[in-house]
Amino acid sequence: KNSTIDKEEQGIFEREKKRWRAVLERLIAVVQFLAGQCLSFRGETSELFSPNNGNFLKLVETLSKFDPVISEHINNIRKSKENKDHMPHYIGSHFQNEIISLLSEEVKKIIISNLKESKYFSIILDCTPDVSHVEQISFIARFVYISDSQIEIREHFLGFYPCEDSTGQGLCSFVISDLFPSLGLNIQDLRGQGYDNGANMKGKHSGLQKRILDINSRAMFVPCFAHSLNLVINDAAKINNEIMSFFDVVQELYAFFSSSTSRWAIFKKHIPTLTLKPLSDTRWESRINAVRPLVFNLKNIYASLLEIREDQKRDMKTKNMAHSLIQKITAFTFICSIKIWHDLLTKINVVSKLAQNPNLNLSECVTALKNLLNYLSELRDDDHFHSFLKEAESLAGSINVEPEFSVVRQRKVPRQFAYEGKDEPILDSKQHYKVNFYFNILDTAKKSIEERFASLEECEKLFSFLYNFYQIDQEMLNKTCLDLDLLLQQHDGNIRQRDIDGEELYNEILAFRTIVTNLKTPHDILSYIIKNELSSCFSNLTIALRIFLTLPVTVASGERSFSKLKLIKNYLRSTMSQERLTNLALISIEQDICNNLDLSKVIDEFAAKKSRRVLL
Repeated sequence: KNSTIDKEEQGIFEREKKRWRAVLERLIAVVQFLAGQCLSFRGETSELFSPNNGNFLKLVETLSKFDPVISEHINNIRKSKENKDHMPHYIGSHFQNEIISLLSEEVKKIIISNLKESKYFSIILDCTPDVSHVEQISFIARFVYISDSQIEIREHFLGFYPCEDSTGQGLCSFVISDLFPSLGLNIQDLRGQGYDNGANMKGKHSGLQKRILDINSRAMFVPCFAHSLNLVINDAAKINNEIMSFFDVVQELYAFFSSSTSRWAIFKKHIPTLTLKPLSDTRWESRINAVRPLVFNLKNIYASLLEIREDQKRDMKTKNMAHSLIQKITAFTFICSIKIWHDLLTKINVVSKLAQNPNLNLSECVTALKNLLNYLSELRDDDHFHSFLKEAESLAGSINVEPEFSVVRQRKVPRQFAYEGKDEPILDSKQHYKVNFYFNILDTAKKSIEERFASLEECEKLFSFLYNFYQIDQEMLNKTCLDLDLLLQQHDGNIRQRDIDGEELYNEILAFRTIVTNLKTPHDILSYIIKNELSSCFSNLTIALRIFLTLPVTVASGERSFSKLKLIKNYLRSTMSQERLTNLALISIEQDICNNLDLSKVIDEFAAKKSRRVLL
């Protein structure tokens, strides 16, 4: 009959094996969903069909209503409990932890494999305290991945790590001794460092970047563009009391309306489509969201305050606060400040958002920065100042305010004996505002940009020829190629390691720009080389472009990971272990990789861990 005597038993075994794989696939999908959405798993109990048993069991119960596989599995669990059997059910907390660990390990393996295949990479580190007051380091790896003749600049999250020593020496010891060996990374392949502007990170003498440079001189440090731009606004907004008081009034308006539901209802009655926003203590460029309602709805805000002040049912304190705010927002200096800050913050916010794109490179950032500097220089013209005044006059007319600056009172300053020089006070109130407010903001912003972005521009100059080698002359091109060759060299005793050959790079660029003339950006040039399989002809140019595109511009990816940190480890889950936190964050942040995993492989890994050796 062409069959063995155990055919029926073998068929039962195969059907049972297929059933268990189907159950595990569905349970793993539930784990993927909960981890990807940063939701909690467990509840107060671990019993099926009991209240407050957690999201995992509730999802299993919901699936059982529509899926016959899960429905049969739950029926088998009930029968085993009635018969007091110890059948594995795989819906407990141990199973959840094992699957979370397996999924995160598979995701990490894929990222590390792609990183090692790309060879050159950069690191992005940023720190923040979590809800249990543990300093967490977010570790991001950036590299250029080449697959199917396509190039892609990737920034991947590789975990949260507790930081016990946040000094430059402590961070360096953690990165070199713990982090890199645990991930199997070679520090000699590191080509870029991206940190914020903290002294322990960017310090020239004992910061983390300097200590890593002492180990690997090719790991160039690039300060965070967005963070530096944020500090520029911070500098410009804290020059004197007049400028600081403007944002104090903006915050007072939000606090006044938001602290009372009745006052907020009056505000929404006058402005149904736009709301007031609070000021951010850290993200200064985002203060455009707080200033924008004042530009477009000052008249309605004024009407809301008037209604509250004239309401006889209100207590005297509320009416007095409304009256005080009316006096502040109807001052012509405040109205002019709204227009000036709105225009300035809008331009800077665009540059900041642009810099947060992972595909942006150094040259594009420096170009945007130069355009911003040119714009600040143009604003110093009298025509621009008078243009702001005309817009402010129109806004003041909407609330019946005379466009006149308040009189400047001059305080007599006691002088030392035989003091010869005398300051000439600005008596004209308009000129006083122009010099002490308008020019002060512009000059401080320009000076801060020049100081804070000096190191960024120096790094960009080393690679700028890759962005415009069509326009650069041959003598300068040869010099820049040799300079880059020296930069990308590492000396270990008498052994010299180099990434490129400067003379060969020079000849390759000359040949390339003779053959191809319609490409502009480094990304397009590298894509053309890879797509047409010309890497062997332009090996040095390919390596130089890959290293250039690997350099990080901002630490925005690290900042984004902190959003997941707050969702995963909240005040209800503050006792979560570090391993579980990292695994859940990795699954959530790298959802694209996790959702495309081969579940059969995950199940095989799970089965291998569950296998037991039989002792005969």
